[in-house]
Amino acid sequence: MTLSDNKLIWLENNLIKYIVIILLITLIGLQIYGELKNIHLLTSFFTKLQQALKDNEGILINVASIFIGIYFTVFTLLGSVTSKSTFSEIKKHNFFKFVKFIKHAAIGAFIYMFYSIAISIIEKYTDKINSYLTAILFVLLVYMLLSALRLGLIIFLIYQSDLSKIHELIEEEKTEVAKEKFILHRLDNFLAIHEKEVAIQQAREMAEFLERRRTQTSSDNT
Repeated sequence: MTLSDNKLIWLENNLIKYIVIILLITLIGLQIYGELKNIHLLTSFFTKLQQALKDNEGILINVASIFIGIYFTVFTLLGSVTSKSTFSEIKKHNFFKFVKFIKHAAIGAFIYMFYSIAISIIEKYTDKINSYLTAILFVLLVYMLLSALRLGLIIFLIYQSDLSKIHELIEEEKTEVAKEKFILHRLDNFLAIHEKEVAIQQAREMAEFLERRRTQTSSDNT
C-alpha cells in the first residue's frame, strides 16, 4: 500500500469528523470574536442562521426521520446479504467499519432531531436562543447531511456494481435451473428403471415360487 493510498484511506475515515470539528471551532470562534469586537456582520450572520434553521425546522426534522428510516433499512439489507452480492466481497474489517459508520450516522440523525426539538421547546420559554446552541445545531445538521451523502455514494457504487453483473447473474441462475432440471430428469429415469427392474425381479421370484409350489403339489399327488 502506497503513501497516497494511506492518505486516501485516512481522508475517507476522518474527513467528515474533521470537517465537523473545524466547522464547530470556526463558528464558535467567529461568535466569540464578533461579540468581543462588536462586529455587526458576524452577529447578523448568526441571527440569520438561527432564523433559517427555525423556519425550516419541520422540514429538517422530517429529513432526519427519513434518514433514520433509511439507515434501519440498510441494516436490514445487510442482514440478508447473499453470496453473490457485492456486499459479500467486502473484507470483514471494512464490512464492520461500514456497519459502524451507519450506526454513527443513525445516532447523529437521532441527536439532531431531538436536539432540534429541545431547542424549539427552550425557545418557547426564553426570549432568544443562545448563538452557541445555534452553532451546535448547524454543525449537527452538516454532520447528518454529510453522513447521508457518504452513505448514498457507497450504496450507489455497490449497487452499480451489482447492476453491472445482473445479466451475468441471470444467466448463471438459468444455467443452475437447467442443470437442476436435467439432474431431476435423470433421477426420475433412474428411479423408473430401478422400479421396473425391481418389479421384474419380483415377478420372476413370484413365478419361481409358484413353479416350486406346483412341482411340490404334483409330487405330493403322485
